[in-house]
Amino acid sequence: MGDEPRFPPPRASGPVYRHPAVLPIQRSSRPVRRAEVSRPEPPVPDNSQARARPQQTFDAVLREERAFWRRHQIFARYPRAIGLLGLGLGGWLLYSLVDTLLHGGYYGVRSTVLAPVLALTGAWSVAFGYPLERNGRPPVWWTAGITACAVTGLLIGLALLAARF
Repeated sequence: MGDEPRFPPPRASGPVYRHPAVLPIQRSSRPVRRAEVSRPEPPVPDNSQARARPQQTFDAVLREERAFWRRHQIFARYPRAIGLLGLGLGGWLLYSLVDTLLHGGYYGVRSTVLAPVLALTGAWSVAFGYPLERNGRPPVWWTAGITACAVTGLLIGLALLAARF
């Protein structure tokens, strides 16, 4: 068998040579301690801290109110005027763009999507203003209504745009 490959003889086993077999795990005679992991119990609420907290002073209420008006200065003070401006601008833009679509124009047609949004949210602001609750925020029904107007306007705008193409 002269055409078989030849391999060198294995090295002598010494400190450098490792046996390829897996060595068995040596078991310890000491007992195994198992750790038990658990969440700590939640602390019992202490109402003494709530009673010890001072009531909010009138100055603090005024500071919060001033901060609220700084954040919402223009729209919170003049919601119907800004809504009327949005209704007029959105209505004019919608009329202009629908007229452009009907006569085969193509300039600014994609802004048809935002015109109904502006008109409907402006109409909502004209109809209901901007009511505030005691905490200085608008009620949930108002926020849901203006969100519904924006979504409805967006769907109307997309439908108008789809009718064109």
